[in-house]
Amino acid sequence: MWTQSDDKNTHHVTFRVSDPVCAYQIIADPAVMAASLPHVKGYEVHDTGPSSMELSITEVFVKLARGTSRYKRRFDGSHTISWKLLEGRQKMHDGKWVITADEGGALVRFSNRIEAKQRFQLSLFRWVQKSTMKDIVRATRRHCGEG
Repeated sequence: MWTQSDDKNTHHVTFRVSDPVCAYQIIADPAVMAASLPHVKGYEVHDTGPSSMELSITEVFVKLARGTSRYKRRFDGSHTISWKLLEGRQKMHDGKWVITADEGGALVRFSNRIEAKQRFQLSLFRWVQKSTMKDIVRATRRHCGEG
């Protein structure tokens, strides 16, 4: 199962995986993220608490641009991770990763809102956003099973 939709600057993807714990860890744990998602080239954790983390992630987007962005992430330890851009090449790059476990694995709802700093960059940023999200879904399903 794989569905996509757009809502202004937000792109939504829903897909299934076999292993809900794996799907949570692939986004919640920066080391797992860097090992599992090919576009993630590195990370630095700046601060961590029981339900939040501030970190910088270095990524290469569709082989076009390398960038490091700093995020504030919130997580509940089992099914929801959200992030808000603190500093980066974009004006906004916020998102949410929600895992709903069931007897066959889990449904993952992934939303990503992006806004460019300059209006002329918006169409390129949207294209990069959609391409990168597809890569993240493929890598997650490959790593955590297709459900």
